Formats: sequence, C-alpha cells, structure tokens
Amino acid sequence: MLKLLYVIKLPIMPKASPQTLPQANRHSDDAGALLLVEDHQGYREVMRTALACYLPGFEVAEAESIATALTALETRRFDVMVTDMTLPDGSGIDLVDQAGRFIHDGMRVILTSSHDSREMRPALDRGDVHGYVAKENGVKALAQAVRDVTGGRHTS
Repeated sequence: MLKLLYVIKLPIMPKASPQTLPQANRHSDDAGALLLVEDHQGYREVMRTALACYLPGFEVAEAESIATALTALETRRFDVMVTDMTLPDGSGIDLVDQAGRFIHDGMRVILTSSHDSREMRPALDRGDVHGYVAKENGVKALAQAVRDVTGGRHTS
C-alpha cells in the first residue's frame, strides 16, 4: 500500500510551555485564549501553528498531559480548551472532570480523537463537552469548531 506524506510549510511560532506560560501569553483584553492539550509533540506543534493562522484573534498555549493542562488552567483563563481523548496520564474526559470549575466559569471544551464519532457518543452527550472534531477532519475543521463554540468571538 502506498502512503503519501504531505509537507505543509507553516510559520514558526514560539512555543509556550507551562513554565513560560504567563510570559508567552500576555495578550490584549480582546484576544481569546485557547489551550491545546495533545501529547504528540510534532502534531501539537502543527496544530498550534495552524490554529494561530486560522484563528488570529486567539493566542494558543500548549500542554502535553492532564498535569500540564491543569497547571496552565491555574495560570490563566482560557476561553476554549481543545483536548485529545488519549493522554499519557489519563483521558480527555478525565481532564474535563478535573477542569470542572473552569468549565463552570465559561471555558468551552472541544474533544479531538482519531476515533469515529459513534465511538465518542458517550463523551459527546456530556453537558461539559461542547464539540468534537475527528483528527482526520483537519485543523481547519477544528478552527471552525472553535468559532462555533465561542459564537465567533475573538476569531477575527
């Protein structure tokens, strides 16, 4: 079977880590804040860069696990958290459960996974999950989901 690999050249953007999060993400009051939780570094970097291009009104911070995501959530307010379902220290649902107070304060949650939406149905029926994008649908679809769950705020 022949597999094709596509190379997309995207601008290099500075990486935010939990240690540098406050400095890396100082923003104006009208900017949105998005936390991207993905354990695969290369994929996370591509997603972060592409989301920054598709959503110029958002600043994108990264976390690679539940632990680093919770540290980031304690550090600043995020409008949206996009999390993979499979993380090294638990599931995306475990993270949603532990981030309940941030969700209660208005943060929207979008799940991503390589699983089909039928397999994700139990997670999607939760009131604290606001959207789902299969990874195969791409970052453009994810950016649209962010626009949808935020009502278009911060997206221009």
